[in-house]
Amino acid sequence: MDHGKLYGGGENKQKSIKSRFASTNAQVPPGPLLDLIKDLVDVCAVCYEDPPPSEDQEAYELFLRAIARDPSLVSFATQYPFNRYQERKEKLTARRTLERFMGAANSGVWDTGPEGQRFETPST
Repeated sequence: MDHGKLYGGGENKQKSIKSRFASTNAQVPPGPLLDLIKDLVDVCAVCYEDPPPSEDQEAYELFLRAIARDPSLVSFATQYPFNRYQERKEKLTARRTLERFMGAANSGVWDTGPEGQRFETPST
């Protein structure tokens, strides 16, 4: 807070999140924790990104009309920047974040210590 205005961590934080630095440079072994970090960083990055230009949205809307005529085109939706942006925005909810944490915690592949102990009971 500065003079009643809330700041979100500054320019370095913004650059780090937009570049997905935490998920690409994390010293975390492959597994549910790294997957969770990558997912959360990608979803949070949408808060710092500019929305795609209106031309991208218009192109995507034209594509959606084409899908209505030919549903086999749906697999190409991920090629549209507006679609990827919208999907990340839609994932930025408390419910989705909690579900993502619960899914990672209950994945059953966590090593919890040097003895290779694992969770026996799913988290609730």
